[in-house]
Amino acid sequence: MKFDKVKVGKVISDIEKYSIDLEGIKLKGQKSIGKMEFYSASMLIFSIVNSYIDLGNEIISSNSLGYPSTYSEMFDLLQQKNIITERESKAFKRLVNIRNGIAHRYFNITQTDIINAISDLKKVKKLISIFKQS
Repeated sequence: MKFDKVKVGKVISDIEKYSIDLEGIKLKGQKSIGKMEFYSASMLIFSIVNSYIDLGNEIISSNSLGYPSTYSEMFDLLQQKNIITERESKAFKRLVNIRNGIAHRYFNITQTDIINAISDLKKVKKLISIFKQS
C-alpha cells in the first residue's frame, strides 16, 4: 500500500500521544467527572478522530480508492476495500458522529458518550498497524 511515510508518521505520533493523554484522565467508575476532565477528554477524542480521518484520507488518496463525500463514507470505502472490518467501520462512524457533535454542537455530549468513544477508540487501533507493517 502506498502512502506518505513522513505525513503518516506525524499523524500516528499524534494519535499515540493523545491516546496516552486520554488514558491519564480518570473517567470510568465515577458518577460524574469534573468539567476540566470532561472538556479535556472531549478535545483529545476530537483530535484522535481527526487524526484517524487523516489516515483514512491518506490511504484513499495515495491508492486512488475513490472519492467519499463524507467521513462516514470514507470508512465504508475502507471496509469495502477490506482495509478495515465491519466492526471497525461501525466504530469509526460512531466516533465521527461524536466528533461532529463536539465540533459543531449538533447535540449535547454526555459523559456516557465520552466513555463509549473511548471504548470505540480501542476497537480501531488496528488501522495504525497497517502503516507500521509497511
